[in-house]
Amino acid sequence: MSKASRGFVLVLTSAIAACALPDAPPCQTGGNAIALVQRGIHVELLVPRAIVAAGLPVVAERHAGAAYIGFGFGKEGIIGVTNPNPLALLLAIAPGPAVVEVNSVAAMPANAVRLALPEAARTPLLTFLRDAKAVAPELPDAARPGRSHHAAVSLYTLAYNCNTWLADALAQAGLPFHTRPGQTSGMLMAQARRVPGACVITDAPGLPARRPQSRSASGEAAFHQAHQPAHQPAGAALATAERAEQGG
Repeated sequence: MSKASRGFVLVLTSAIAACALPDAPPCQTGGNAIALVQRGIHVELLVPRAIVAAGLPVVAERHAGAAYIGFGFGKEGIIGVTNPNPLALLLAIAPGPAVVEVNSVAAMPANAVRLALPEAARTPLLTFLRDAKAVAPELPDAARPGRSHHAAVSLYTLAYNCNTWLADALAQAGLPFHTRPGQTSGMLMAQARRVPGACVITDAPGLPARRPQSRSASGEAAFHQAHQPAHQPAGAALATAERAEQGG
């Protein structure tokens, strides 16, 4: 069996296995936790602003009114576009420059999967998010206030897409996530529901989540190549470095 065929079988098997996973229980109480929100083919990471402020103060200051700050990854010119035209979607297949999207969020939306973030996981996660952004000016999203784009260090590819990038971030933080190439949003959310202690927000104010997507493998693309970006190790002066890179 060729390498490409093995990769296809691995991704397809993972997607099929996700169908049989039970849903995480409803969340009963609040907590200083992170969350994953599925928005169609894309998943966004929500981090409490207080945690972001400890390691990425410039980002926290720019989102002063947020309870949570959302982070995502995608191809430049495609991420955040509500109704991309067919040509844009076709161009998204080719590797290209990527951006890290940062978003102000008032509250965890319904259907978000909440995960505990151990104290020891905070610095690695914030380091990943800091190092994912290139040293370049942020680009505010004029159509959506409170949201901005930052040039990313890693390229976007079908193998290292928005969901694989997010799984990579969580794995770097020590959480039990697998960085599979070409991961779909359903596969990533299935991993989140499998994390011990995970729960689902059943009714919450703030940004409404889209209807949860089926975790069926039908209609989801399976891609072959693995791509792992290099990450710098966490430094002792995380906040200072972030200020220096952003000019704060």
